[in-house]
Amino acid sequence: MLAAGLGVPSVSQLVRLHDHGVEPDFVASMVASGLVSDLDFEDVIRLRENDARGDDMGRIRGLGFGPYSPDEVIKLRQNGVDVATFAALKEAGVDPASVSDAIAFRQNDVTAERIRDMKQQGFNNLTVGQILKLRHGGVI
Repeated sequence: MLAAGLGVPSVSQLVRLHDHGVEPDFVASMVASGLVSDLDFEDVIRLRENDARGDDMGRIRGLGFGPYSPDEVIKLRQNGVDVATFAALKEAGVDPASVSDAIAFRQNDVTAERIRDMKQQGFNNLTVGQILKLRHGGVI
């Protein structure tokens, strides 16, 4: 935990981390991903409880998105947002992408393939709202 930059945990924090199945490797993967900012012990527990995965977080960051707060990452996880969603955002040219942009793409099944189809139809440089309207209208 110390090597991950979280400082020295108290005995009660160590017990909580253990009780929630938080291993040092998990903490290190969250920190190494670069996607989650301002981590503390409680945030790490909440990320673990919401099945955040360091390798996935790292791939999202590798696409150029983030960093996001722990609360934002948890919201993304709770809404099923994954690397493929961020790949669609990148394909659409959405930069920077907000958490609400990512959730909207996920909830509306906007994929990178759909964005490529949209571009082939001549729709380029659209906002998230415009893309969602095309999706709702069945165009993509």
